[in-house]
Amino acid sequence: MLTERRRDSREMLNRHSSAVIDSNQAFTGALPEEVNTMIGSLARPIAWSQSLGRRITVALIPKAGDDLQLLHDRTTLSKTDLVNRAIISHAFIDAQQRAGRDLIVRDNGTGETKLVRFV
Repeated sequence: MLTERRRDSREMLNRHSSAVIDSNQAFTGALPEEVNTMIGSLARPIAWSQSLGRRITVALIPKAGDDLQLLHDRTTLSKTDLVNRAIISHAFIDAQQRAGRDLIVRDNGTGETKLVRFV
């Protein structure tokens, strides 16, 4: 069952990693024919003996800890959900960069675009 869930998670990530907007689309605001969204699910409290996920302990740098608290305060998401989404988002961005793609952010109000680089 755990293997099925991991496979399903990988398949979902692969499906969502194909949603890329090229620079012409980002500049003009035109949308691709198909837009896939990244889907995160809320963490549910489960009994320790039934835990299906991996547990880790991390030491956050002050900026990351502050940002985590800020996001937690202004969303309905738990800290676990936020960390899970951050990891999934990072995996998506990394896959896109490895495939030679750029991450471009567009201001919907002004149309201004910026190239985002993760180093």
